[in-house]
Amino acid sequence: MKILVALLGAALFSTGCATNGGAESDIRAARAALNVALDKRDLALMASYWLPDVNTIGGDGSLWVGKDRNVAGFDELFKNPDFVSGLRALESVEI
Repeated sequence: MKILVALLGAALFSTGCATNGGAESDIRAARAALNVALDKRDLALMASYWLPDVNTIGGDGSLWVGKDRNVAGFDELFKNPDFVSGLRALESVEI
């Protein structure tokens, strides 16, 4: 069984803004780092971007509330050999 995780809780993804003092490039860099973390199953790197009240929704519709629950959940997912990373690409960013 393949597992796909949709990261919806990290409020990094939106649509366009022209002038934002470098925030857009920071958000794009964070998204790229999170993609690397997913691909390499690097839980410490992923968790470094999460606030204590982070929420994620899994591909199966499950909701994980809070950083501790997300760390435990991703730890379990990353141990599963059938895990398929949920890589994302930003089209645009709104600040």
